[in-house]
Amino acid sequence: MLDPNIGGGIVWDDILSDSKLVAVTQCDQAVEILDQRVVILDPDNIVGNGKKLASDAARTLAMHLLAAQLNFGNGSCHQSGCEQRRHVCREAADKIDFDGTSDKVYLSSKSPYYAYALQLAKYLDAYNNSDCKFETLPQTPPPPGF
Repeated sequence: MLDPNIGGGIVWDDILSDSKLVAVTQCDQAVEILDQRVVILDPDNIVGNGKKLASDAARTLAMHLLAAQLNFGNGSCHQSGCEQRRHVCREAADKIDFDGTSDKVYLSSKSPYYAYALQLAKYLDAYNNSDCKFETLPQTPPPPGF
């Protein structure tokens, strides 16, 4: 969600009851997430130097989630179902404590959460590409247990 308390950045990991809070407040940080790279929080970091981990389902979900949050904050489609599904996607990112800084894969193809994260990313991809007719997509899958 857009958070005016942090200068209009986006806050993740704020749904579940835990102490972790991820604030996406820097352009470089957002670019790395959108490019599915490891986020290196160093002022001297050159964008694009982080390792690319596009096979990580968590990074795919995060890429589409960040784009959707930016689109939503910019006044894009607000059809019923959009906000509820974005909330489910944010909750999924919260459950895996995604912040993009790990140089390891968050969700590999061996994870029971892998397919679920990719399915959620499909919804966000549709939203990001102006397909606000979520009723034409399959139902949001139930999350697997951890």
